[in-house]
Amino acid sequence: ISTFINNGGINDSYISVILYSIHHMKLFRKYIVNDLNNPENKNYSKYQNSFLYHLREILIQIGKNKYIDIHNFRENLSKQFQNCRKFLADQPDDPSDLLFVIINAIHSYSIQFSLNEISDETCTEKCFSHKFIWLDLARIDECKCKGITKRLFSSHNYITDIPLKKIFNLMDNKN
Repeated sequence: ISTFINNGGINDSYISVILYSIHHMKLFRKYIVNDLNNPENKNYSKYQNSFLYHLREILIQIGKNKYIDIHNFRENLSKQFQNCRKFLADQPDDPSDLLFVIINAIHSYSIQFSLNEISDETCTEKCFSHKFIWLDLARIDECKCKGITKRLFSSHNYITDIPLKKIFNLMDNKN
């Protein structure tokens, strides 16, 4: 399999984890490589200068090239999120944050928002993120009087948001 190199920085192992993971998620990879590159989208000119575009280029090269330079992807990602102090050059970061950013950027691109914005605006046609990765989460609270309240969470709860450790701890405490 290909090896990722970045001559401009270090601390990119969290990026490699996500790149390999997406490569092995066939449906997700096919969407990014084939369907995301749509010149008819009004946001296309912004996309061509985005980390999503560079992600697509990397995914196309995996398996074809022994070494793949991820510098452009890394640099663009850093610039896009520098105001949030995320994905800074020469700094380690969380792979699950990167996966969330990619999934959310696909949604933002489909509704023609900036790729680093999280918008609760719904897709007219469900985008890839909401069609295949989205979770409809609700919190149901019951009080002693048997009254029930149900609170829906944001439409940006993807599979990466499940706090498994917390759920297991709650289960242990109940048993």
